[in-house]
Amino acid sequence: MITIDKKILIITRVLPHWRREIFEEINRKARSSQIETLYVYDHKSKVMGNHKSSGMLPTINSLDLKIKKNNVLKFETMKGLKKIVKEFHPTDILLEASPRFLPTYTLLQRNKNYRVWGWTSGYFKKYDKYRNFFRKLIFKRFDGLFTYHSLATKYFKEIGIKNVITVGNSPGDKKIHQEISTYTTSELINLKKQFTVSDSRLICLFVGKLTKPKKVEVLLETARIIKDKCLFLIVGEGPEKLELENQKKKNNLNNVIFLGEIVETVNKYFQIADVFILPGTGGLALVQALYNGKSIISSYADGIGPDAVINNVNGYIQKNITAKFLSDKLAYLSENKSKLSEFEKNSVKLSVKFSTSSIAEKMIFQMLK
Repeated sequence: MITIDKKILIITRVLPHWRREIFEEINRKARSSQIETLYVYDHKSKVMGNHKSSGMLPTINSLDLKIKKNNVLKFETMKGLKKIVKEFHPTDILLEASPRFLPTYTLLQRNKNYRVWGWTSGYFKKYDKYRNFFRKLIFKRFDGLFTYHSLATKYFKEIGIKNVITVGNSPGDKKIHQEISTYTTSELINLKKQFTVSDSRLICLFVGKLTKPKKVEVLLETARIIKDKCLFLIVGEGPEKLELENQKKKNNLNNVIFLGEIVETVNKYFQIADVFILPGTGGLALVQALYNGKSIISSYADGIGPDAVINNVNGYIQKNITAKFLSDKLAYLSENKSKLSEFEKNSVKLSVKFSTSSIAEKMIFQMLK
């Protein structure tokens, strides 16, 4: 056992359910190296994409950030973080690297006796030049950055940040694999029969919030082109749902089914699907598709697309997905089912680099240096 005098403080606005496994794994690996960890996040608020926080967890040592009314700008929050740092004496701080989380600016001061690491997707809107300048200025103050994917790493290096490491992102592979193991073959066959009686028809799955950046309308246009060769299952809710349902009705798309929001048992639908499709933004759903061993057709998503999907290896990827591109690829796969089996095996192999164990290992290794 290596004994190292290290103390890691991990700060995020909230701890959503899909981030729990990574943080628990970081905690486990840190303890195995005799590193003390302290997690600081709001136990109750909804902040990150309106996700509810996981509350106080028995497996990790945490403090409640208490962001009142989701306000991350409160003076009390900044003051509280300073007090925690003073009392805990961390050697390293891992932050949710968001310029919107203003209290973290107090931790990026020049005169400090700890290192500050940021963890970020690197996926940003095209802001005006002043906001872009401000964002770059903030990111350059970090001692190092952990990124979700290689495109983000490339971006940060291009703007002059040297210490950037691609670690990945994950919705929690252990939990997902455990859930999948509980499904019986007959259960999945019966679920599949609810939607189609023909094995020749591909089941295409989308999972995500129904918003404009997701480009779900491209799926419906594809459904209109390809007709009965494919069935499209759409899991999720969101502000675009009514418009999408109107599009389905207008074009008489009997090969499109809206299933609403499914959280706890969503991997059942991944399991019965032949192809997972992500036409717009997203990220974690792609990794979840890898865990489920699915063939994938995807855009660049939040930037993780090129890391999760390799053309003609486990699916197809294009920066901007069109209905023509989708319909051509699906038509080919419907006539070449052996290709689906090849893609599925390769997705399982690719999923290993997105495991929570791999992500935590990379982070701890860097912070031990």
